[in-house]
Amino acid sequence: MIDSTLKPQPKNVAERRTTKEEHEIGVGQDLLKALGLSGSLRHGKDDGVEPDLFLSKDEKTIGIEVGTAYYGSHQAHVEWSPGGGRWTVNDGNALMLQSAQHELNDKCDKTYSKADELWLCIELRATLADITEVEEMIKHLELKANHPYQRIILLFYPHLKDGGGIRAFNLFPLS
Repeated sequence: MIDSTLKPQPKNVAERRTTKEEHEIGVGQDLLKALGLSGSLRHGKDDGVEPDLFLSKDEKTIGIEVGTAYYGSHQAHVEWSPGGGRWTVNDGNALMLQSAQHELNDKCDKTYSKADELWLCIELRATLADITEVEEMIKHLELKANHPYQRIILLFYPHLKDGGGIRAFNLFPLS
């Protein structure tokens, strides 16, 4: 079992964002940075009909749907609580894989409008995993054949021992 304590954090890549919209914009900005892209993001206005974010790129409107995978609901609750807190996890990689698969299944069942192209970005809040473990988890994710996305990317924030920063893993299309 791994025991982790999270403290309240201000808004930046490695730290807490206070609203769903700030979180989605922050993940979108991190995605652009990890992919070496530039552009301005705007938040979708019609939840459930429009994707979370819109990016204008090369005269196209790209809709980006954002999902977040946690080790479990307790971690999510602690991370979104103003005072931080403490959470424990057994078999973290299996729980992260299960959560990422759930997000993938949920998002791939939806349809969106008002975008020329759709991307899905799932942020892995795998704070206890290293890059090798994340790469191994990704091998076990199953993608539904009929999904609306032209790109599916998993976003991960490696430990400093793995170089830190932001890593983007292409789940679809494989490159």
